[in-house]
Amino acid sequence: ELNNWVNVFVPIFHNDKTIVSHKFKNFTQKHFLDKPIVPLLKVVHNRYSVEIMRGCPRKCRFCQASYINKPVRKLDKEMILQQIQSIISNTGYDEVSLTSLSSSDYPQVLDLLRDMESICESKQVALSLPSLRIDSYSTDINYFANKIRQSGVTLAPEAGSQFLRDVISKDVSEEEILNTMRIASKNTNKALKLYFMIGLPREEKKDLEELVDLAFRIIQEIKPARNKIIINISNFVPKPFTPFQWCKQDSIEEINNKLNFFKKNLRHKQLEMRWTDPEVSLIEGILCRGDKKVGQLIYAAYKNGANFDAWYDHFQYEFWQKAILDYEFDVGQFTTQTNPDDLLPWDFINAGVEKNKLVEEYTKSLEIQRQELFI
Repeated sequence: ELNNWVNVFVPIFHNDKTIVSHKFKNFTQKHFLDKPIVPLLKVVHNRYSVEIMRGCPRKCRFCQASYINKPVRKLDKEMILQQIQSIISNTGYDEVSLTSLSSSDYPQVLDLLRDMESICESKQVALSLPSLRIDSYSTDINYFANKIRQSGVTLAPEAGSQFLRDVISKDVSEEEILNTMRIASKNTNKALKLYFMIGLPREEKKDLEELVDLAFRIIQEIKPARNKIIINISNFVPKPFTPFQWCKQDSIEEINNKLNFFKKNLRHKQLEMRWTDPEVSLIEGILCRGDKKVGQLIYAAYKNGANFDAWYDHFQYEFWQKAILDYEFDVGQFTTQTNPDDLLPWDFINAGVEKNKLVEEYTKSLEIQRQELFI
């Protein structure tokens, strides 16, 4: 049992000058805490999260988590229910979250939700079920989600055009998106949130236009118009250990131009647009793909006053901007497109991802053809 915990808290070890990731294999065994510490002050997410599955059966080409968290490991349904009942009894939480990279892909998700229904109703506990896949969202999941959850439905098409969804290996069609929105809105008047990315590899202006068209088609599908549609737009940041680790990242100017396009065109009383600040994404990109010089940049930004930057209300880009100028840091070095033959700063880390497989997937994304519609 002690060795299992070592696997959790010591995630890496050194071997022949290579850092090798260490995976927690005994995920199906009882290893959870049934009496966790309960904070005495107000916290942002005042709920208890139960991890039902580790890893993801999907392989979206932009997603680092799905690549470095192989293999997929699932927690036994009875163990999940036992954990939830223990947590509710011992802590008094009035909301429980079932978390994973793709919760609706859990093999027994409907049976789990049926059992959760009686527990939540008897204990007056709300359920949060994030990370829902569009192509695995069903009428049954919608029924349970609407009955025992407090918040609206959140889904991630990621791209507005079928071409870009094919490029990033997000295997969902427009009809599946529209059908999911119809199902999700059927029994609730709460908000429906959709997550998209801009700046994806091979993106063109027509892909942005198709995102706008998709938003308005969704509005047409939801009758009566009682659901607010929240369009969340984030900026693509290439991540190490993914097929897109060699891709370029949009500049702040490019992102602002695209955001201005959406602000002009995503206008409707039923639509609400939210977005990630370009400056935040730039710093994220530097931290993601930087080498040891980034450590000096972080220290310089800290000395300038950067603290608690993960909280948007604390993030001050000028602290980083001054550090970049003072340190003469080459931002473009870590945001430009590179070649699969280039040596990358993280190549000395073995995250369990074969580089030739990443190159293979990257090549596939470049070979996808855009289907032109002729009317």
